Amino acid sequence: MPIARTYYFNRTRDDELAALLGKREDFFLENVDDLNDVTQRIQSLLAQAGLSSRVALTPLNGPATFADIGFPMVPVIGWLWAVVRGASRLVQPHGDVTLRVTSNTSISVVFSPSAQQPSP
Repeated sequence: MPIARTYYFNRTRDDELAALLGKREDFFLENVDDLNDVTQRIQSLLAQAGLSSRVALTPLNGPATFADIGFPMVPVIGWLWAVVRGASRLVQPHGDVTLRVTSNTSISVVFSPSAQQPSP
């Protein structure tokens, strides 16, 4: 599994961003000033390539959730929680590409296996 590379948005031209997306490999984009603008630009480029996308807000170190505390203490509640969470993921829209906003200045671009081009 290849390691996702990091690119700096303040040094990346529009054509370079389009080329990165055209490779269809996961990457990180840092030094982003306006996340809304960048996510819209990326989604527009992906749509032009015929790919669907979704934005996920996933902070790196979120607060402890019930699942973090409940799983070790009560296995039955943990099992029920996993079933409910799994069912909710089936309902959520899936895209060919997920844009994970990991902080207020960085985005992780993750291509689904079906959206990645086969390597030669």
